[in-house]
Amino acid sequence: MEILVSLNPIGIAIPFFLGLIILEVWVAKKRKADVYRLNDAMTDIASGMGDQSLGIFFNAASVAMLGAIAAWMQESSLTIAHFEQNDPWAWVLTMIGVDFCFYWYHRFCHRVNWAWATHAVHHHSEDYNLAVALRQPFLAKYFSWAFYIPVLLLGVPPLVIMGSLAFNLLYQFWIHTQLINKMGPFEWVFNTPAHHRVHHGTNPQYIDKNYAGILIIWDRMFGTFALEEERVVYGTIKPVRSWNAVWSNFVVWKELWEKSKKQKNLWDAFRLWWMPPEWDPANDPQEDLGDRGYNVSRNTQFNTYLASQVPMAGSVMAVLMLFGKSLPLWLSVLGVAWVFLTILSWGGLFEGKNWSKSLEVSKFMLPLTVASAFLVQPNTWQWAQGLIVVICIFYLGWFFIAQKKPIEPEASPS
Repeated sequence: MEILVSLNPIGIAIPFFLGLIILEVWVAKKRKADVYRLNDAMTDIASGMGDQSLGIFFNAASVAMLGAIAAWMQESSLTIAHFEQNDPWAWVLTMIGVDFCFYWYHRFCHRVNWAWATHAVHHHSEDYNLAVALRQPFLAKYFSWAFYIPVLLLGVPPLVIMGSLAFNLLYQFWIHTQLINKMGPFEWVFNTPAHHRVHHGTNPQYIDKNYAGILIIWDRMFGTFALEEERVVYGTIKPVRSWNAVWSNFVVWKELWEKSKKQKNLWDAFRLWWMPPEWDPANDPQEDLGDRGYNVSRNTQFNTYLASQVPMAGSVMAVLMLFGKSLPLWLSVLGVAWVFLTILSWGGLFEGKNWSKSLEVSKFMLPLTVASAFLVQPNTWQWAQGLIVVICIFYLGWFFIAQKKPIEPEASPS
């Protein structure tokens, strides 16, 4: 178990995530269910890539902070017990404790404006599929760890908490689907696709419901449970009309800042950040909520080219997440830089931004240059460097050929 946690279970799960997404696409086509759009799905994946790549530098810090607090609690005799990392009861109790704390963390993110600004990106998609599960916020990790401090009272090691949280997030992957209907008595206790579809709905009766991670009993206990009854309308009240995953992670922060400047006094401007999203004393009637159904895809000739990059990007993420601790710092920084170049270029190409083509070329020229420099020197990793050179040249050639293809009409108007 210790080896599994140290290797980052999310990194191990990447090929399974991608495989299940492909399976869901296939099943949806067989059922003639319209649940995927390439532009939206790749934005989901891009946001998850950004979140996890930033975690390479911060996850160890969160474990260290929890470790320091755990040591202080034990020295102060504040823990109710003491468990070793390999004790099965440590994992059982921590799973339950982490799930309980996740419920309150998740509820906090929906009911406090600044926390909603970090979390909203997960709800921006107007689709609902397994890719949406990967649409994770960049900034949540910098405060979410604090919600799990109460679990330390059990006397469990911080790594057990982080491992339990990883399992909690892995569980939540499969509930992001429209292809599984209601599941009978299982739904009395556990979170399911039907319950979580409600959580992603903008229907008035569904807003701020079903915060659960694994156990739906918390929502039943604390009055936030709702059954799926009418068709769910996915997304956020104010839609985000962009495929830029970086922008999507910060747009609500910008909106909150603009709203705070419109308040009549400094006290309301301050309180706004700590109040629920619907709280607004200024009550600006001119606020434009925007239109739903954003589906811009300006460079459809790149669709196959872009889709083929998902497994490649997944492989890079898996290496960074599984082996980031043992890689030289400069290589980890270079890998994360490549990830963000990829995130920006994907969104820019879908939206037809002028800068996106230059960014796409830079995205492959960077690793091509670095790998070529090392390739000329004898070393044990020449096979990997040679593979990187071949992949980069292949994609650069494909990119320039794809530019000459005629642009196909968009699937639907934006």
